[in-house]
Amino acid sequence: MAKICSVDRCGVKHHAKGFCKEHWGRWKRHGNPLHISDSKEISNKLSKALKGRKFSKEHRENISKSKKGNIPWNLGRKHSLETRKKISKANKGKKRTEEDKKKMSESRKNPSEEFRKKMSEIVKGRKFSESHKMKISQALKGHKASEETRKKISEAGKGHIPWNLGRKHSEITRKKISEAVKGRRPWNLGVKQTEEHRQKNIATHKGQKVSEATRQKLIKFHNTPERKQLQREIRAKQKFPIKDTKPELLIQSILKKHGISFKKHYKFKLSDSYHPADIVIEPNYVIEVFGDYWHYNPKEWEGESKSRRKGKKVKDVWEYDKYVIDGMKEQGYKVLVVWESELKNELEKTTKKILKFVRFTT
Repeated sequence: MAKICSVDRCGVKHHAKGFCKEHWGRWKRHGNPLHISDSKEISNKLSKALKGRKFSKEHRENISKSKKGNIPWNLGRKHSLETRKKISKANKGKKRTEEDKKKMSESRKNPSEEFRKKMSEIVKGRKFSESHKMKISQALKGHKASEETRKKISEAGKGHIPWNLGRKHSEITRKKISEAVKGRRPWNLGVKQTEEHRQKNIATHKGQKVSEATRQKLIKFHNTPERKQLQREIRAKQKFPIKDTKPELLIQSILKKHGISFKKHYKFKLSDSYHPADIVIEPNYVIEVFGDYWHYNPKEWEGESKSRRKGKKVKDVWEYDKYVIDGMKEQGYKVLVVWESELKNELEKTTKKILKFVRFTT
């Protein structure tokens, strides 16, 4: 009858000193056949033993070949929060060699179609949770790439053919992009382009022609009632003119001298348009300053004469000015029109007229 291990319930064939191979090894190393090593202790010992150790290029290639086609042991497993923190801590401040950087760069340049398909399968259907999106947003907030990094990215991208060149987004994808971008502030909002950048843009778009189909789409898009209303609202918020005219400045100085507060270029919503009134005094006074040249002073012009506005006569300009004044009056405002020539030739008389209009007494 074959001799078996003396350890209770082992039942394995005897090897030496009354023990099987496994229990004999434990007895030899630790003096106890039932000794169980701590896995953390073992991993720490291995880590210390391998620290600083460098394998030859040949040895690394052999390891690589032996593992090709193997399924990774951690495939589909997720690292615990503790493990992720350890990995993060271990990689902090770690600097890669120039050789490693070049290898990584080369591997990312012009990836194979097979690699693209794999990445596409991995990413397909993946959705980030709201908390994860917030983390990414917080991590990138205020992050600015250095000038050196931007130059490197620019140089690396030169001559590359975009992977999506010539591809057209599906209707579903276009809708998704539209929804994702809604309400988002442009990254270049308030950023002024350099002269060099402007010249590059001009050179890039020089000679480019928009197709007739695209032109028709743009016309159709900009002629919808919703788009027209949006454009009106946008224009209403714009500040015109940028500088006050000399007659306007003169009236403003008269009002300031007499301690009358006023608003400049206050926008009125009229029936078909918006109008920025030159000077508005609370509660309900408007002073419109008309230049003799642009508003065609009736003392110097006839209604049937041609105006500087394309296809319009002087009487058409007067008619529009009347529409503006009537529109403000309908809203309960009293309107005074002051001509440029009145300020030049009869300043004192005009000043009294303005003060009387706002019921100001000295």
